[in-house]
Amino acid sequence: MRKLIRSVTSFHFFRKGIAWLVLGVASLLVFRCHPIDETSLTPETFAQIIATNPDVVILDVRSPEEFSNGHIKNAANIDFNSAEFSAKIEAMDKSRPYLVYCLSGGRSADAVLVLKQRGFEKVYNLNGGLLAWQRSNYSLTGDSFNEPQEDLISMEEYSGIIHSEPLVLVDFYAPWCGPCKKMEPMLSELQEDIIGVKVFRLNIEENKHLAHSLGVTEIPILKLFKAGKMVWVHHGLIEKPALTKAISNI
Repeated sequence: MRKLIRSVTSFHFFRKGIAWLVLGVASLLVFRCHPIDETSLTPETFAQIIATNPDVVILDVRSPEEFSNGHIKNAANIDFNSAEFSAKIEAMDKSRPYLVYCLSGGRSADAVLVLKQRGFEKVYNLNGGLLAWQRSNYSLTGDSFNEPQEDLISMEEYSGIIHSEPLVLVDFYAPWCGPCKKMEPMLSELQEDIIGVKVFRLNIEENKHLAHSLGVTEIPILKLFKAGKMVWVHHGLIEKPALTKAISNI
């Protein structure tokens, strides 16, 4: 970085040097849901790099449907789960810096690994994804972002759900989330195996405002409520024996 700053000869390149210096500091400022590494950026740093580096490419790796419902301004969209992802990234300029994001940071973290394996050197992930971005009060743009989109479940209904049984396990998930899909059969079995536990799966794609209000910045998240009060929480994938033991200890 010192070499970069020494080599600048104009204000334009000096601004870029400052921007990438910020990236080094940003590696220490990450959310708890993802491993701490040099490719993780907080929403604040992500936004600062966008504002100060005109050469940066903003890459949204969600589906086209998700992208159309709201995205970061000037972002390009390449679906990480599409068959064309590999071919499309090979056509990109590997010398440019890339800021990558998805909804919660999972797909974009995987995309960053793939990009680095393909020879992209300056690739960074928005830790916590758009959930963290919006929670930090940064805006989105898009074809239908400003259209009224009501949640399927209101806060009042959510409160009723967590008070509906002595023990209620809420699973915050999204249809595209790999770990969420893996846990789905287990959660269905769990409700049958443990009498007195109600399992409720909350799709954050259908309840974006509710998820935002509840502080959900990653998925999957499991929250266990006893008489309406949260008594246990788990972030990420969990196997059935560990989950069963956690519930039994309540």
